[in-house]
Amino acid sequence: KYLDDDKKLLNFDKLRMISHVISELVTFQNIPYQFTPSPTIQKLLKQIVTPFDEDQLYNISRILEPVGSTKTQSSNSLMDKIRKV
Repeated sequence: KYLDDDKKLLNFDKLRMISHVISELVTFQNIPYQFTPSPTIQKLLKQIVTPFDEDQLYNISRILEPVGSTKTQSSNSLMDKIRKV
């Protein structure tokens, strides 16, 4: 929270951390990257085919992370669910 509901105080530590992250993002966005295109890598990426279609991937995601479950609930049994799929 940015504001403590009971005492009406701002959480300056959290705001300071957010400011730091934003500052880093701005810095990295200003660095020009000199990537040389690699036709071999481009061809490989274009050839990658997933063994699942979009509907299957959606169903798998619903199994792994059901609607309404918390992160801890879904992560505890994630490997068990993957093994079943």
